[in-house]
Amino acid sequence: MIGAEYPNGKNGLRSEASFDTITIKNKVIAIRIQLTRGMFIHKFRYQNGNFELIGFTSVNSDGLGTMSEDDFNLSTGIKYVKAEHYATEKVLFNRKEKKLIRPLPKLQEFVPFEKDL
Repeated sequence: MIGAEYPNGKNGLRSEASFDTITIKNKVIAIRIQLTRGMFIHKFRYQNGNFELIGFTSVNSDGLGTMSEDDFNLSTGIKYVKAEHYATEKVLFNRKEKKLIRPLPKLQEFVPFEKDL
């Protein structure tokens, strides 16, 4: 979703969430959404007659010194979840999870600014 009237925010100031970029690399479309303290990246590939979500990355800060990152490969079901204190680089947690989502979400179902799968 790109706000036609204020694509870079009203008076040049971005709101809390905004469309950032779309890139195509190795036949994968990546849609990046910029947040006030982080970003989402949704990755889609054309397969099975649709553009299917194959990857999702979320990076955000709590504004109090903790940076969190989720990196989810939907094709394999492997999700890495990590949090660290960015001043000290002390890792608060780092874990690997497995969660298969079938069928894979489609680009037609994509909702910007959301991280729910």
